[in-house]
Amino acid sequence: MFSFLLSGIILVEFLLGSCQAKALLDGNGYKDFLVAIDPQEKQDDFLIDQIKDMMTDMNSELFQSTGNRTFIRNVKILVPETWSVNATKAPEGESYDNADFRITSKERYCNFLPTTKRSPNCGQPGDFTTIPTGFVKNPFPSFSNGSLVGGVTSKGRHLVYEFAKLRWGVFEEHGYPGDIHFPDFYLKSENSTASIQPNVFATERASGYALNYRFQCAQDERGMPEERCTFYPHKNQQKSSIMSLPELVNRFNFDQEDGNDSKEDLPNRQNLHCGYQSVGDIIKGSEDFAGNSSSNNALPSFPGRPIFTIIQQIDISDEKIVVVLDTSGSMNGLGRIESAKAALKRWIAFDIPDGVELGFISIARNIAFGNSFGLTTVNSTTREFFYEKIDSIPTPSGATCNHKGLDTALFSRDYFGSALGGTIVFIADGPGKPFCGGPEAMARSTFKMRQQKKKVIGISIGTTAEPQMVRQAELTDGKVYGIVDKLGPEYFRDSLSETLSRQNGLLNSRVTIFQKSYTYESSSLEVAGSFIVDDYIGKNVEFKIDIKNNTLNCTEELTVTISGPQCNEHQTTFTCSEENIGTLIIPFPMLNIPTANSGTWQFSLSHNESLESLSVYVTSEPRNAVDYPISIDCSIRHWQEYGTTNISKVAVEARVQNGDLPVIGATVKAYILQANLADNQEPMMLDLLDNGSGQDLNENDGSYTRFVTPLTDKGWYSVQCVAEGNDQTQTLSSHKFPEDKCGSSNWLDSTAKASSTGYFRRHASAGAFYLAESQGSSLPVRVTDLEVKGSCENSVLEFTAPGNELDSYDPVKEYIIKFSTSSAKLRLDDLNDFNSESSTEGTLSEEHLLSGSSLQPVNGTTKASLSLNMSRFQTDVPTYFAIQSISSTGLNSSVSNIVNNFCGNINRSFL
Repeated sequence: MFSFLLSGIILVEFLLGSCQAKALLDGNGYKDFLVAIDPQEKQDDFLIDQIKDMMTDMNSELFQSTGNRTFIRNVKILVPETWSVNATKAPEGESYDNADFRITSKERYCNFLPTTKRSPNCGQPGDFTTIPTGFVKNPFPSFSNGSLVGGVTSKGRHLVYEFAKLRWGVFEEHGYPGDIHFPDFYLKSENSTASIQPNVFATERASGYALNYRFQCAQDERGMPEERCTFYPHKNQQKSSIMSLPELVNRFNFDQEDGNDSKEDLPNRQNLHCGYQSVGDIIKGSEDFAGNSSSNNALPSFPGRPIFTIIQQIDISDEKIVVVLDTSGSMNGLGRIESAKAALKRWIAFDIPDGVELGFISIARNIAFGNSFGLTTVNSTTREFFYEKIDSIPTPSGATCNHKGLDTALFSRDYFGSALGGTIVFIADGPGKPFCGGPEAMARSTFKMRQQKKKVIGISIGTTAEPQMVRQAELTDGKVYGIVDKLGPEYFRDSLSETLSRQNGLLNSRVTIFQKSYTYESSSLEVAGSFIVDDYIGKNVEFKIDIKNNTLNCTEELTVTISGPQCNEHQTTFTCSEENIGTLIIPFPMLNIPTANSGTWQFSLSHNESLESLSVYVTSEPRNAVDYPISIDCSIRHWQEYGTTNISKVAVEARVQNGDLPVIGATVKAYILQANLADNQEPMMLDLLDNGSGQDLNENDGSYTRFVTPLTDKGWYSVQCVAEGNDQTQTLSSHKFPEDKCGSSNWLDSTAKASSTGYFRRHASAGAFYLAESQGSSLPVRVTDLEVKGSCENSVLEFTAPGNELDSYDPVKEYIIKFSTSSAKLRLDDLNDFNSESSTEGTLSEEHLLSGSSLQPVNGTTKASLSLNMSRFQTDVPTYFAIQSISSTGLNSSVSNIVNNFCGNINRSFL
């Protein structure tokens, strides 16, 4: 997975998502395990000790579960800046956003037990685990229905269950009540009949109770347990997987699991996403254990309680930031250095608060010390000093030796001086030259930045910027942005604002509700536009304009007119200059509008001047201080093939939330811009989907995802996301039943409660990614939501259609659907084996379908439905189905999830 090979060159390998889990494995022990308390959490004098008890319990369970191989050496507890505590250590780059575990009391969909944010890729570490404060503070909740079930009450066991997802990328081995794809009960074929069995992995046939709360379960039209029917294990259960029944006293250790056939027919996430490999095999193949001689050896005794350190989040004004600006010759063209200088001055003038320590390094082949300055506290006096230094940057010239600037920021006493923590903003338009050390020198700087716990915000300009910016950002929990030369200044604004918007995990409550660039034509600009203020926001609205031009000395006034519902027209004039940095900010309170009315607001711009472009942004705070605004958090998910530097697949993910609650049914789009954008070329538009297929793990969980395809040109791509609400958009309330099984494949089940959001519009930047070479053809995504619907007599196969490449709109060439009386015969990923008639009873053809149904592929991401002609199938035994898709280039997808159809006698003795 992630490795550092220090033999002349550092090779960094990535998988989908963010960098590996933050805690580091040192020998057998995890060190610097970070548990962070929500910055908005009110002070609780008991919570810190309760976290210590919880993590101590987890440490004991982790040691046992890994066969005495791993434990937690030390835990850092990050407390809010507002708390009064005796912190034992100052933060060194730690924040709420880069914590392993996050503690919060915000209302969430899964409000009772910890949950882990992760992707559907097996073996890929997750992003973070969220733990409700109620879980930490209260006695472990009993979900065992009174005295019917005897289990353990261990918080530590459930944390190990989540840690396995977070650290090693495994999945749960149980079902969920009412889940179509991962049910709590499934049909197990037994000769000429089938029996209902609980969907759990145990050494012997699972025993327990099927109950709808405390009542006997009814059955649906197919004779299966009703939707709310839940399995409660019996106290005399033999042994079970931790990922299946973590509450049982008797369970397998991770190192004791193997590829036992007894669990391969279970319809659970582990089998689906990991290709029927056991949890133990995935963990053994992880970086923690593969080739690690220390962690593969059991320890003779338990090391005991972890060492705890209390650290306190710092105020944003205590941040240290160093800007490293490439001033080599290539920055002299296309107005690049002028755009960078204007963006930096705007950032210092309007965004950086007093108290922040700011440093600046101008670097070409060598550092231009005359234009650089060491860490200096930002205030009203020093801002003028910063402007003068930036304005004095000479005409760019010379070669690029970026690593010298980065190393100076890391080690010079005028900057970080080897101290841990802090942020580096790295702005460049080209890679380092071979005589400067080339990629190897940059890779060494990247390794040093990670060692010093720096956060790196990379800003790539143009088509040939430093490609290792992506690695730096990923390894330091930072982000990389792309600047398109021909477009407006909003890309610089987005990237620089990132350095402050998420400091200490406290996401700025101000949201962007409108953002657009306009190009001057025929020496003038005439623009009419509108934005909508929704019911969630409206306080302290700001209307902002940034002008882009080589010089910012205008001769004519820009006229801005704003009018809104039930509001008189407001008109402002503005003349851009070097002094105002070409920026106009109109705070609505200055227009005597402290809180803007909901509805549509109109604006117009008129300017008789020959300039390049201008960008308009409208931002707002929540309408009420106690309310959370609807927000969008957009990110790029990408990974590299082992041992290469080319990105094989890229996906965009947008999380739309009301506070921490998911917002579903929104229209979410991603706009992908290539850095070498041609004149009048429109960006690629991508509809992001929350449908539980492709790269989207759960349907209706507020996470909208899509692969970016096809990508044929190498270079930099910049991505922005827009989310809009409509009359179908809703906020999901907390999941209520059953409390201990939250996280099914579709969060909008029959028990879910939701409220309408009405209209809203939110903008966010996902950043940028670099494509080292053309992706080439990609195979279709695997179908993961195949299901049988309807009654036995009117059975319908339904699935989300894959695209010809990944989850594109273009249909595949062919569906191959196999059926068999044995599910094992369908678990084949090799196309030739799957096509072999000897391996199955048959291949679905048109004669197996009712009139009106067809095997003709439909467009990708749409629902395909096939009505089965039941007279062509055996009805006295279960019939299993699986699908594989073939692209127009002959590439085959992996085999789908396996479903069964049965109309014979069902043994319901378990119920």
